[in-house]
Amino acid sequence: MDNGSMNETPDDPGKAGDSLFVAKFFTREEMMATISLPYGTLCGGSSKELKDLETNGDSSKEGLTDAIYRDCMRYIRATQAGNSGYEWYHDFIAFTNLQTVVYNNGQILKLGEDLDGLLEYTMTHMRNLRSSVARNALMFASCVIEAVSHDPNMLLTVSLKLMPQLFKCCMSEKIVYRRPAVDNLVDICKHCRGKEYIDVAWVLMIHACDRNAKVCVTAGMCLRLFFDNLSDDDLMEIDRTQFAEKVEPCLGSRDASIKEICAKLLNRYIGLMPPDDIKLWWSELNPRFKITKLLKPYVVVESPSVESIDESLMTTPNEAHLSTPDEAMMQSPDESMMQTPLGSPVGSVDGITEGTPYETLEGTMVEPALAQEINASTGEMTVANGTVSTSTTQLVTMESGDNTVAASTGEMDNASDSVATKE
Repeated sequence: MDNGSMNETPDDPGKAGDSLFVAKFFTREEMMATISLPYGTLCGGSSKELKDLETNGDSSKEGLTDAIYRDCMRYIRATQAGNSGYEWYHDFIAFTNLQTVVYNNGQILKLGEDLDGLLEYTMTHMRNLRSSVARNALMFASCVIEAVSHDPNMLLTVSLKLMPQLFKCCMSEKIVYRRPAVDNLVDICKHCRGKEYIDVAWVLMIHACDRNAKVCVTAGMCLRLFFDNLSDDDLMEIDRTQFAEKVEPCLGSRDASIKEICAKLLNRYIGLMPPDDIKLWWSELNPRFKITKLLKPYVVVESPSVESIDESLMTTPNEAHLSTPDEAMMQSPDESMMQTPLGSPVGSVDGITEGTPYETLEGTMVEPALAQEINASTGEMTVANGTVSTSTTQLVTMESGDNTVAASTGEMDNASDSVATKE
């Protein structure tokens, strides 16, 4: 981040000694050119000059920066303990001196209690009502991010610690808070390249669903940058279940750009998966998830394979075997009735075919060849193997060879009451 070199009069000017305190910002180049303390030390003695620092006889760059760092940490612990003997500008001086230390000796930052306390102190003042202090705190945060970028563990620790507070600064209407915070978040995503930083992406997705539009826009920009820097191999090593849980809320974000970013990310993720893995993942997801619906077009549902089909199942009604009159005569009545549909025999004359059965009013099947005699008055028909009773009131008879066939007609549909007889 370009710090700029300028003077700024605080909102409510304070006094350092008998003079008016002027907040001045320094660039990285100015701080690295020579180790100097424009405002002196904080707890280094009555004169508060660099020469009075306890360097233990080490006047090298490392010795000087170590002495300044210890001086700043003593001040931070005192303020955290509730010591009220300091003014607001002492915080500004602390961040200026800390930048001098870290720019000249970044290795001085190590994981541990000191780093945790330093980060807590920095986050507290990122939104300081004194804009000059807040800006200096954000400039120091940028300095720390750059200094730990070579160490994955430290970079991840620092990033996860600072990100929530940086997003809060993005909500501010004052650009003095918002612009440096956005720059720091972008710097974090530029340095976080690899699957070991995936927790940074999850924090971004949480803020991508924030109700504040400024936060959503910033989170979306950082999300795009993070995954653009992530290789396909690293992307495929992300746990599918965790990926779905984090992406799902973003697909319902109020910001259309967030939905678009996450949909493209999902398509990229699916495009790298084998079809079988896609189907398995789809089956494991909650059916109500939006991600499940987006996965569905990629799932190939196989239709059941039939290797052998019974030929009888393939036969259509039109292809059914129809018996000839001679074959029907040679079959038993039951077999004939099963093959020939009632009421629609082939080659029928007036609905009756010689050698085929027909149905009486009572539903009894009668073979014409078996009929011997019909008594029209009693309704009895004598056949070779028994007597079949009918309840006809009117009969239509038809001679067929030597046999006389009687069919029950009931009442005729036409108006005629006479009995029609074929001579």
